[in-house]
Amino acid sequence: MMKSVVKDIPKGYKESVLGVIPDDWSIVRLKDKFDRITTKNKKGLTNVLTISAQHGLINQEEYFNKSVASKNLSNYTVLEKGDFAYNKSYSTGYPYGAIKKLKKYDEGVVSPLYICFRPSKNNKSPDFYEQYFEAGMLNREIHAIAQEGARNHGLLNISIGDFFNTFIIDADEKELNKIAEILNTWDKAIELKEKLIEQKKELKKGLMQKLLTGEVRLPGYKYSWKVYTIEQLAEFFTDGDWIEAPYITEDGVLLIQTGNIGIGEYIEKNNMKFISEKSFIELNCTEVKPGDILICRLADPIGRSCIVPNTGMKMITAVDVAIFRVNNNLAVTEFINYKLNLPKTLRKMDSLGAGSTRKRISRKNLGKVKLTIPDLEEQKAIVDILLQIEKNIVLLEKELGELKKQKKGLMQLLLTGKVRVKV
Repeated sequence: MMKSVVKDIPKGYKESVLGVIPDDWSIVRLKDKFDRITTKNKKGLTNVLTISAQHGLINQEEYFNKSVASKNLSNYTVLEKGDFAYNKSYSTGYPYGAIKKLKKYDEGVVSPLYICFRPSKNNKSPDFYEQYFEAGMLNREIHAIAQEGARNHGLLNISIGDFFNTFIIDADEKELNKIAEILNTWDKAIELKEKLIEQKKELKKGLMQKLLTGEVRLPGYKYSWKVYTIEQLAEFFTDGDWIEAPYITEDGVLLIQTGNIGIGEYIEKNNMKFISEKSFIELNCTEVKPGDILICRLADPIGRSCIVPNTGMKMITAVDVAIFRVNNNLAVTEFINYKLNLPKTLRKMDSLGAGSTRKRISRKNLGKVKLTIPDLEEQKAIVDILLQIEKNIVLLEKELGELKKQKKGLMQLLLTGKVRVKV
């Protein structure tokens, strides 16, 4: 005989279609709190908006640096400040699509593929629902109504009628607004931290341009800068190894490919590949050492480089990644890496690239690229300044991550009623 399962529901709470909620909260349909927007762009608005995970509803050209909208915008939907739009396309962090509120502009237009809606007259807590949607509280409902398969462009197969019939939380507007006020305070702290990080990055970018080119000299340094080719600065300079697909394994010796190299950063850990220790010996591969600079000979862009960290792993590079070991009697590795990733240097390397389908630069031409550098002492002083800013940025980004983590935990408590607020 099967035993019935009895949930241990705390006093003051009840079971609902959305799980356990406070006794004085209720469940309503989305259409009870929001009205669908169907207004077409008859007045010729040109502020085309797109949904960004970080920036919300933002001007398309500002986000993509180009327009990807149709030339004829008459069928686009008009949004006003405070309206919401739902992009049914799943993306990182938004497995069931993203819902964003228009906050940055007074009005704009969005693709007819978006589902658009605005708070109805009886909805006095739009800020609460903005947080509710952002927390993914609608995901379970969308999962339940999404049909198998997907439409064009990877959009979830969701009908407009089903979307507006999804269940959402409702409660006393004073409590909902208080919850929104608390979470909005965290958003402001996160926004301030993000702005500070961006300011630090801009500061670093400006200093790099001035200090690495000699446009601004540090006090006490007056010796002339000298010109060297990359080959002249190298203690060791070679191509990576040609590794064919059958040699790829799931572990062993790490194979660094072009996609693992970011501009001026350490190795990116996405899509890591390996070869076996046996293959490493048989193919007579060149081992990469910590402190080596790896330069991508393939677009985009040609010349982006990174410094190999000390991971304790044996590493090699693919054929399109050159290994550049700096002669420490002439240059500081970090300084050279900064110089390589300056826009002017990247443009020079790109101009030396060749190829009809995808440009690449030969190691010979790469070795001819000229870098103007100061003496070792000035290089070290410049590197110390830039590394200190980088450390500050890393610390700020860690603090930002903690803020976001704390807010996420708070959302799960407040938006579900597990923790109540006083009003």
